[in-house]
Amino acid sequence: GWPVSEDGEVDIPAEQSMALREAFDLFDEDGSGSLDKDELKVAMRTVGLELGDYELSQMIQEVDQDGSGAFDFSEFVEVVKILLQKMRLAEGSAGLIEE
Repeated sequence: GWPVSEDGEVDIPAEQSMALREAFDLFDEDGSGSLDKDELKVAMRTVGLELGDYELSQMIQEVDQDGSGAFDFSEFVEVVKILLQKMRLAEGSAGLIEE
């Protein structure tokens, strides 16, 4: 996994940030500088994060600061960070349950 700071924030290493940028640019099919919901879903799947429509809608509400329904690169990075935190929490709680 990626390093986590003391406050639980995921730190994305530079090489991973570059990979995210490449993924973002690759899936920004219309060259608009932002990803719509469908482009975001494909991008997430490609980086190994599978999201259902409900989860994706929740992410959009949580991260889409300007209410555009699309994600610029910084919003895309925030989505990835949130997903990684949720995955880590899920793994942690699963570990606690299995005693």
